[in-house]
Amino acid sequence: MSLARPQLQYCTEGRKLTLGRIRLGLAPLLGAALVVGCGGYGKVSPETYEYAKALYSITNRQSSERLDRAEEMILAARDAQELPAAESEWLLAIVADARGGDWEGASQEARRLMDDQVD
Repeated sequence: MSLARPQLQYCTEGRKLTLGRIRLGLAPLLGAALVVGCGGYGKVSPETYEYAKALYSITNRQSSERLDRAEEMILAARDAQELPAAESEWLLAIVADARGGDWEGASQEARRLMDDQVD
């Protein structure tokens, strides 16, 4: 598997941030996180919105069991092409935050995704 060494612009402070080696497989997830961090989620599919609502509830309750099930469902929907790739990566990034112990941050991101749908 190829490795990349990207130079990225940290969007809120304007300084360069070098990320060590990352697996190419993580690049879409990283790219999605950077896009979100720099300007919001924009409009998403109704399915993605429903998953965001579920993740918001799950992360507020800090339910590892429900998080596992939600991740399975998101992955299945992605694999069946029922969710756009970028949107599934955003949802999976929220799952990863919660799984890493940042339940509050995951909850905030799920809420932000929902809030970005309001005109």
